[in-house]
Amino acid sequence: MKRFFLLLSILLSTFVIYFFAKDRWMGYETIPDNKIFDERNYALQGISLRTNGMPIGWSDSSEYMKMPANVKSTNLSGFSILVNGIKPALSNLKSFPYPVFSVNEFDFGFGKQHLKFVQPFLDHPPLGGLIYSLGISKNAKIFTDIKPADYRKPALFLAIITSILLFALVFQTFNNPFIATLCVIVYNSVPTYLLVTRYALLENLVAPLVLLMLNLLLLAYRLRKKRKTSLLLYISAGLISGLTILAKESGIGFILGAVILLIIYKAEKKKIFTFVATLLIPILIYLIWGWYYFPALFGKILIFNASRGFLGSLNFINIFSSIGFTNFPFDGWWIWGFISIIFLFYSGRKIAIPLTIPFLCGLFTILFFGSVNYPWYFFALIPFLAAASGYALWKLITDPDPVLLATFFLFALSSSFYWGYTVFHLPPSSLVYRILITVFAGAGTLRIIFSKKRVVTVGWAAAFSLLIFEVIKWNNFSILYIIANWGKLAIPSFPIL
Repeated sequence: MKRFFLLLSILLSTFVIYFFAKDRWMGYETIPDNKIFDERNYALQGISLRTNGMPIGWSDSSEYMKMPANVKSTNLSGFSILVNGIKPALSNLKSFPYPVFSVNEFDFGFGKQHLKFVQPFLDHPPLGGLIYSLGISKNAKIFTDIKPADYRKPALFLAIITSILLFALVFQTFNNPFIATLCVIVYNSVPTYLLVTRYALLENLVAPLVLLMLNLLLLAYRLRKKRKTSLLLYISAGLISGLTILAKESGIGFILGAVILLIIYKAEKKKIFTFVATLLIPILIYLIWGWYYFPALFGKILIFNASRGFLGSLNFINIFSSIGFTNFPFDGWWIWGFISIIFLFYSGRKIAIPLTIPFLCGLFTILFFGSVNYPWYFFALIPFLAAASGYALWKLITDPDPVLLATFFLFALSSSFYWGYTVFHLPPSSLVYRILITVFAGAGTLRIIFSKKRVVTVGWAAAFSLLIFEVIKWNNFSILYIIANWGKLAIPSFPIL
């Protein structure tokens, strides 16, 4: 029977991923707005590194302004900066003058901008750029040929991979395939989650790498009696961890959480050492590459990045209330995700630590190292918020907590109802919502009072499952409505008289 339920959950999850794939692809090249230049910058970093062996990109670091005395002229040409008319290549990389910069004017539909391109671009490790540049057309020859439809395409596939890895991690954590399916439903159907995973940003690459690392570690722990297999899994997890840091330096927080997890599980010290040692391999390769080719600049950029500005104590409060991007809808699921993770800490206890410990370490690392309050710093946490929400939904089906039930209605359910129903049925929706409040509160009260009555518990589980199905439909309609009305969404409020 367990295998049947697992197979059923896999089929349901696959259907959900497939069903919402059309929503994920719909208008992805223009929605959300492609005004975040970092997306295009990472793609340029990757394509220039693959083409010339020398990465270029936009940067505000003053360290790139100190050009060598023998540089007489610089000119942006193709995917490189020509120095004195000479193009960088692998054959002359070691002797090529650096750093150099070139200021150029562009108009991407948002007005003219003057951008300072630098070479070599070392603000971030190149892994993310290499991944996102894979979508760039072979016909692209110059910077303006890099289009959002190209560099965002890998992000869409990464979101699907993340969905699969999320199912695996949650199933390994709770040994319950239905919780895993609920997590996949949340991750793929919540409007904010779906929209932000379209961005070609480094955090959307960190997420699947972190999930893969945790899956490998949990599998290694499960197979700890098979020493060779377990050791191979620890080595693989370590290598993936190293790549996580090369995707974005803030990934180190999740890795710290993984080490703490191994200590809690009382893993063998040799295995922990193996994990830590192997994660250093990709990092050392990157450091050796940077210091070998660009010894006078590499260390200075690392120090510059470590000394960026800091928003401070309001950072988490700011991101907790909303995602913070222009034109994004007010989404109660975003808030309920954080509420659910708090519930998971107290309700899931030790069984949930593969989710809670990495989340907590990742969160505090972002808060500690994150400069200013860019919303995308928190994107890597989204799979954990979806996992917590899926677990919370399962608890609401099987053993509802009054506070969790109330917050689900006030934030998640109300948000889905507004964007997936109200906007299509004004003004009769107000009556429907009042009926929904009455039925929901009454049924919830009966379920809590008569928790030992089998007919009540079974009836509640069936009714709440049907409600989740309805929420999935509302979320689908929400996404379609938000995309169709992007940039002119009404903010729910009282009319000003």
